Amino acid sequence: MKKLVLLVIFLMIFITHAFAHEGTLGLYLDETLTDCDYGTVADPWSVGLFNLYLYYWRDEGPYLGNACEFMLEISSPSVLFQDPTWADNIEVTIGSITTGISLTGSTCLGTAADVVYIGTIPVFNIGEANTFSVRVVNHPTSYPNPSIFITKCEANNPKHEVPGGWFIFNGTCSVAIEPKSWGAIKNLYR
Repeated sequence: MKKLVLLVIFLMIFITHAFAHEGTLGLYLDETLTDCDYGTVADPWSVGLFNLYLYYWRDEGPYLGNACEFMLEISSPSVLFQDPTWADNIEVTIGSITTGISLTGSTCLGTAADVVYIGTIPVFNIGEANTFSVRVVNHPTSYPNPSIFITKCEANNPKHEVPGGWFIFNGTCSVAIEPKSWGAIKNLYR
């Protein structure tokens, strides 16, 4: 019986930490952070232009500080990015989303927020009927190494490395949203 109890406790700890992360920049089709794919298998030409929303999701990581660095990558040459629209509190942009971009605000972008809207990226599909992906990847010239970075909402804005998410067209993805995040998401739109 003791072994069974220990096994259950171990599995609970393992499962809890297996899905937790130290923050992430992810791409979603809507504001709920639950839809990271889009399927139009019946009529692949019907999409044309659609918007992807870029969010920082804190989870077990730090609150978002005043900056982030990343790059976006599309797996098909038949899909193009249009000009993004950044959140109102982002004041300076350096670079481009296809070669590496740094976004900065004068204050913390996500003060005490578990989920922070970064921007909207319009994507134009000019002829790809098959599966393709849009990924948040390493900024190639980040210091001290190519990576996806945010700054922490702390004195001197220390950098924190985070993983990037992806969006899949004509495929499926898995999004892990914990129930504790729903309140934060709802507060974004009140």
